[in-house]
Amino acid sequence: MELRDMGAALWRQRLLVAVVVVVTAIGVAVGVWSSTKTYTATATVSAAPAPGAPAPAELDDLRATLAETATTPEVLRQAATRAGVDRSVGQLLDEVDARWVEGTQLIEITVADPSARDAAGLANAASFTLQQSDPTGAFEFTDVDPAVEPATYSSPDLPLAIGVGVLLSLVLAVVSALARDRRTYTVKDAHGVEAALRAPVLAHVAPPRSPTLQAMFTGTPAADVFRRLRLSLEASHRAHPPHLVVVTGVTTGDVNAWLGANLAISLASAGRRVLLLDGRLATPADEPLPEEPDTPGLHDVLRGTPWEHAVSPGPVDGLSVLPPGRAPASDAGAEPGDLLERRFGALAEALTRTFDVVVVIAPSLEERDDALVMSAGGSLLLGVVEGVISPEALAAYADRFVVAGVRLAGTVLVGHRAEAVAP
Repeated sequence: MELRDMGAALWRQRLLVAVVVVVTAIGVAVGVWSSTKTYTATATVSAAPAPGAPAPAELDDLRATLAETATTPEVLRQAATRAGVDRSVGQLLDEVDARWVEGTQLIEITVADPSARDAAGLANAASFTLQQSDPTGAFEFTDVDPAVEPATYSSPDLPLAIGVGVLLSLVLAVVSALARDRRTYTVKDAHGVEAALRAPVLAHVAPPRSPTLQAMFTGTPAADVFRRLRLSLEASHRAHPPHLVVVTGVTTGDVNAWLGANLAISLASAGRRVLLLDGRLATPADEPLPEEPDTPGLHDVLRGTPWEHAVSPGPVDGLSVLPPGRAPASDAGAEPGDLLERRFGALAEALTRTFDVVVVIAPSLEERDDALVMSAGGSLLLGVVEGVISPEALAAYADRFVVAGVRLAGTVLVGHRAEAVAP
């Protein structure tokens, strides 16, 4: 996914992004607030050489040893008693740390405890006990920086927690938004369709509540939409006028039939000799198509019946209709696509020699791939209903067209408002 597409997806899911960021921030704040706090206090004591002390090099070794003495069980027990802190030796060993600051005379005793008061008291008590328990006698001690009660906790690390929380909220917001956008986002405009299919949107039409032959009513706004669709289709074939146009959809429904029938009527109204061929072949087990005539159809023609015997006049001058027909009972279980692959190409050549344009209504691509077979040597016109398919799914169809060698003449975006996109 390109950065621009990612940005667009995040903007579409901006409410989800905001919710995830807020919820994560609250979760981090609650986690920090409810976690066990640790307070750190440090007491610093100077161990200067006493009269008659050994050489400086030996004194440094003795200071390191002295720091280790501060964390022995005996010293820690005495320090806890002096500070009035009730801790086990194991707890004290975990909480108290002492070190000699190399290159100096200083010894630091650091205590990390859930209580700020106990941390400071224990650090000072350990410093006092260490001075009283010096086994070397080589030092004179001075309290340089007694421990004070810390004003805030040292763990959890608040800046680190905020940083991790911000990073976590951003990652979760981006992942959640992209995942939801991938599941729910559908193309709703011409730009989205063209970007996914890499083909022009020739028209944007709004279907009636019940499919009708709107193109028959010349001069009406509904008929004018299909006139502009016809002009756009012809403009996309300037060098070679379309002789075979296969109309299909990407999802199950009658949009392809409605588009194909109205396009054929518009072409015939412009003086073309047009054949509307219903290529939605049915098997014996399928329900018959609505208003399917009891005459020979495409099934019969593909089996040898002369196409002239199956063609009947259409509702307007210049338009003829070839119904799909029905497979005989002996073909039960046979796939219609097998018959199309073997014989439709030769039939299409014969029909285009007689008619100026053959408009084929094909099953939707969600049902079968018959449209890809029938559009070989012709052009495919794809109906896309807005708001029902994702850009990724449309792009996958575009790849299938390329692999199959299909020429996608353009698309018709079917939505809730009529709008011509191409002149």
